[in-house]
Parts: sequence; structure tokens; C-alpha cells
Amino acid sequence: MSRQAMIRLLGVSKSFGATKAVRDLDLELAKGKILALLGPSGCGKTTTLRLLAGFESPDAGKIEIAGRPVAGHGASLAPEKRRVGMVFQDYALFSHLTVAKNVAYGLKGSFGGKKRGARVAEVLGLARLDGLEGRMPHELSGGQQQRVALARALAPEPAVVLLDEPFSNLDAALRAQMRSEMREILKAAGATAVFVTHDQAEALSFADEVAVMFDGKIVQLAPPEVLYHRPATRAVAEFVGEANFVPGTAKGGRLRCALGEVPACGECIGNVEAMLRPEALHLRVPANGEDDGVGATVIAREFYGHDQLVKLRLDSGPILCSRLGGGPGFKPGERVLVETRGTAVVFPKV
Repeated sequence: MSRQAMIRLLGVSKSFGATKAVRDLDLELAKGKILALLGPSGCGKTTTLRLLAGFESPDAGKIEIAGRPVAGHGASLAPEKRRVGMVFQDYALFSHLTVAKNVAYGLKGSFGGKKRGARVAEVLGLARLDGLEGRMPHELSGGQQQRVALARALAPEPAVVLLDEPFSNLDAALRAQMRSEMREILKAAGATAVFVTHDQAEALSFADEVAVMFDGKIVQLAPPEVLYHRPATRAVAEFVGEANFVPGTAKGGRLRCALGEVPACGECIGNVEAMLRPEALHLRVPANGEDDGVGATVIAREFYGHDQLVKLRLDSGPILCSRLGGGPGFKPGERVLVETRGTAVVFPKV
């Protein structure tokens, strides 16, 4: 095991009856990194988190936290002995305790007297909760409650912080703000963290590394940029963000398809299916009857303020999407020319 690795799962499996929730899972996370477990419902991401926390025991394999075996191969440490901090989906704050007492709750037995008070003050400052020590949970906003839950998890100086869908109870505007704030808090604390989500934007913006899970297995583990621009499979490409897929022929790092000839990456040659992200397709209005290019007709447009998604049908038949800035938009029925900028990722043709 790497000296700096804080989490290691080796050949971990877990079944519930006939359902195999986690299948022969290998995973290692370095100290100070934030990992997202991303996948659809039933993929095994929550079970993986519960195995790390000690709420479930593996049927096979081994789990280590901070270099210490905690499960499997004869080890079986209780959750409270694993040096794991947990932030639950509903925060799980004690409604009858103040903010300060909620944070101090996890310090019993490990910090005494003045040291406990100093640690509570330290993590409250880290979580930007100064001045709220005497408030009750019901007197706080959703974002403040979430920061109290994080401060409580960080207080005992855990080896790992686990977060279960931490932003799902917040509205869209607050969710984006809290993603940024919680990442800053975790980084300032030097924490190693694992969080579960089914939201691709959440995973890409919050994590240092993303593990995409399908059917109990990790199908790709990579930094967000690599995952988005170089997905390992068509299924990952389709799940992580919006994608256009076009058939074509690949050879020598080039793709020939309905969009013309474009740079390509991937090991496949011959007949392939290629992925291009919507932002790789740029549109312009033909000038003075110009028709030299890939022609298309706009079908629909969705405007989001900061950007817009334009659906179009190429003259050759395929329907694709282009993501543009938030400026003036194209109208349904309008004729456009499509230019491709960027690299296509090619996969075997199914």
C-alpha cells in the first residue's frame, strides 16, 4: 500500500440475497484527495460507502483505512473505531443540542476539557459558523445545518470523511454554492473524503477523482477532466454529461463521418462510433447563400442564461446538439453551418 494512501479496498464484494451489490472492487485513494462515487441507482455506490463506514461487512476482500485493516481477512473494526467521520443525507443533527454541542458530541473521550472547547471553536471557524455556537438546528438555514454536520464530522480529526448524497436536500442555487464551500472547507482541513452522488455535475465540480460505477463495479476512475473528455467506454460517455454519437471510419488519428474529417482518439480503427461533446460543435449562419460546409437545420433551442443547447438535424440525417454561449440564439427552422472543434473519442461500433 502506498505510504500516502488513506483508503484501500482489495477484491471487496457484497451481496444481499441474490443481488450482488459490489463485485470484486479494487480502490485506492491518496491522502487529502476527494473522491466521488458516481453512478445510477442500484450501482453499488452507497453500499461501498457503508462498507467503508462499517455499517456493512464485506462477503469477500479487504478494507484498509490509514494503513490499518478494518474489515476482511480476520479484521472487523466497529464503525466508531475506524476514524471515519460521516455526513448523512439528512444531516442527522441533534435537534435538542446547540450548534457547539452538536459539534462537540463526537469528541467525547478523545478531547477533554479546554482542548475540547478549543477544537470545537477551531472547526466552527473552519466551517464558517462563527457566532452561531448557541443556535439550535431549527434556527439555521439548510446550508448552515450542512456545515454543522461537516464540522461535527471533522472535529475528531478523522482519517476519512464520508458524505452520503450531501447536497440532495438543497435547492439548485444553494446546491451550487454549498458544493464550492464544502470543497473549500475539506481542502482547508486537509481531509480525505469520499462522497456518493448520482449527479454528474456535482461529481465533476466537487471531486479530485471520480469513480463511475455500474452494476457493482468501477468502470472508470479518473480526474474529472479525463473522465469527461476521454471516457473509457460508450456507456461512461453517455452517462457523464451530454454527448453526440455519430458513426464513422477511424484511421491514423482521424475520423471521417457526417461532420467531415475530424481529429480522433481511441484505439479503434475501421468502422466506429464516435463521441463529440455538444460544445465541440460550433454553428454559424451561412453568408450570402454560402453552402460550403456541413449544413443543418435548427430543430429546437433551450436557453439557460449562461449557455444554450441547440438541437439540429444535419442535411445527411443525424440529429445532434450544440452547446453555445448565452448570446443571441438560433431559431427553429433556421439554416446553419456546423464546424467541429476538438477531438472525437472513438468506440467500437456495436
